[in-house]
Amino acid sequence: MVNLTLEEALAQAQSHARHGNKASALSLYRAILNAIPNHDGAQKGMAALEGETSLPEPAPQDLLNELISLYQQGQLEVVAIRAEALVTSLPDSVLLRNIIGVVNMGLKRFKAAENAFREALRLNPEYADAHNNLGAVLKEQGQLDDAAKSYKRALEIKPDYADAHNNLGVIMQEQGNLNEALQCYKQALKINPNYAQPYCNIGNIYHDQGILNIALENYTSALQINPQHNEALIQHALLLARVCRWRDVDSESTIQMLGITGEIESIFGMFSLEDAPARHKLRSENWTTTKYTQSSLPVLPAPAQQPAKLRIGYFSADFRAHPVMYLMCQVLAEHDRDRFEIIAYSYGPDQADPVRDRSRAAVDEFIDVRSLSDLEVAEHARANKIDIAIDLTGYTEHCRSGIFAYRAAPIQINYLGYPGTMGADFMDYIIADQQLIPPSSQQYYSEKPLYLPHHYQAQDDSLAIASETPSRESLGLPEEGFVFCAINSSYKITPSVFSIWMRLLDRVEGSVLWLLKSNEWAQENLLKEASARGIDPQRLVFADKVSHDVYLARFRQADLYLDTFVYNAGATASNALWAGLPVLTKRGEGYTARMAGSLLSSLGVEELITETEESYEALALALAEDPVRLETLRAKVCAQRETSPLFKTALFTRHLERGYEQAYERYFSGQTPAEIVVEPIEQAPASGYTLEKVLETIAGKRSW
Repeated sequence: MVNLTLEEALAQAQSHARHGNKASALSLYRAILNAIPNHDGAQKGMAALEGETSLPEPAPQDLLNELISLYQQGQLEVVAIRAEALVTSLPDSVLLRNIIGVVNMGLKRFKAAENAFREALRLNPEYADAHNNLGAVLKEQGQLDDAAKSYKRALEIKPDYADAHNNLGVIMQEQGNLNEALQCYKQALKINPNYAQPYCNIGNIYHDQGILNIALENYTSALQINPQHNEALIQHALLLARVCRWRDVDSESTIQMLGITGEIESIFGMFSLEDAPARHKLRSENWTTTKYTQSSLPVLPAPAQQPAKLRIGYFSADFRAHPVMYLMCQVLAEHDRDRFEIIAYSYGPDQADPVRDRSRAAVDEFIDVRSLSDLEVAEHARANKIDIAIDLTGYTEHCRSGIFAYRAAPIQINYLGYPGTMGADFMDYIIADQQLIPPSSQQYYSEKPLYLPHHYQAQDDSLAIASETPSRESLGLPEEGFVFCAINSSYKITPSVFSIWMRLLDRVEGSVLWLLKSNEWAQENLLKEASARGIDPQRLVFADKVSHDVYLARFRQADLYLDTFVYNAGATASNALWAGLPVLTKRGEGYTARMAGSLLSSLGVEELITETEESYEALALALAEDPVRLETLRAKVCAQRETSPLFKTALFTRHLERGYEQAYERYFSGQTPAEIVVEPIEQAPASGYTLEKVLETIAGKRSW
């Protein structure tokens, strides 16, 4: 009766009795009566069996049909046990082997599933379903080339196999062969026009390519076929947010249910749709349960003595020109090589750019593991004696969190790339600060917090700002007039925050709102939304994407940065502050709604943190109408940039290292993960760059 309720055990016993398996039925009845001695159903079942001399043997097909029925009811463990018991009596049943494979796939027992499918194909090499299923289990194990061969073999046998066409398309898409993927999806739809998944997959391809109108059409088609298709619902909602088509966004109640249950392919975007840490945790737990229920590798015993140097493995898809690596590169270089060895595990695009070159140079060993399966990477990390593994990607693009599900290192930490809990028992800690995750919010995180002093976000205090600040004219900004800056991803803009911005433009004469040119559809819709709120669309200015140093320099031409609410500016907020631009934020409940507040607190300008929409709007207006107050605040930001902990990369790295050491000490002493609070290291005296000196330079100047 392991993992069975009494009701399930009784149902199984009755089923065994009906099908002639008297011994199994009696065993279950006895187990029920051991638990509840007077259980009526078990007593009657026992009496009936003990009074019978024999029962008719059921037909093999009836047994198989019953297994299929139990599988459809979700009783996977029951099916697995009963199917294996039937192998002896049905040794030549190809269908039984296929059932065993499918149920083991559902239980994430991939090797057992692979063996079952291969045995089915040994019995019948022309069994198209087994070839298709073998392809699926090979894909789950990262063997994409072999998976493609299995799908192609299924199609040789059965050319009108829509599932195999779709599955082959997924492999082609993952390998970057997008035209071939599209052809596979279209062929699947030609065979079965009511097949929702290929429409969703086509939508994903066009979404990634920035052809958002066609992506939206395909998500819509998927939902017309299946209005409850989880992935299509999520992608459709995210895309509407990305193009700022707010009037078509699903209701709040629909948003709240997205990703909580069922199969899902993406949850990262949900952070921009609602500030709800409890539901974000449920989504992450659902994702983890769906994707990573395989067993981890055997637990490795702690060494007899602590290593002279801790070997830290940073695992990421983003060792390239990416916001995470712009923040992390200098931290990697600053690590104390007398106490730590730094190893990078890269599984993202091999993108040739200066940031990738810099990240390679910043570590002791750089290992490209794109060609290895998750299991092989975990085994490599263990063989490489990684003491602490840091997942810098989480459940974002190109994620490989299956590496951590196999337990690549004794201590595993979620950091920076994924702004929330991973909902996984295989992640031990999340790096945070007490502004980002207050102690009262720990319930929303499956990991234990590793609290750093001051701030959680890595910074690079060597980032170059272009020496020449672009003129306002060259940026499309007015020479005179207040510039509200909200250069950020379009999907972070919500109707409520946009309405506040429009009211500010209405009240501050000659002001403009400076936004990022994210995509043509968002730009068009934002102009329409401004007009609908009575604001001349020409007062919205859209910034092109430029090199990083120029991007930083142009912040100097803005007067005030306006943050978004549900999903704050993170790296962008630190970039604006690095350039000397005050950032106004509203603090919310979850990780993404508290990022900018963490940075401002560390910088020592808490007066720019508000708690309500009303106070946010009021402070923005007050600063726009009081030039002296704003310039004083700008001067304070610039002074604090030099003296506060926020932009001191070496200091931050020392704190991070102390956190790693404390986590390892707990592990070495046999303790389970628990909250860690890193005490601040005393800073050296300031260099003399004071607020008073900055204030002396205010008159007539816009840059610092």
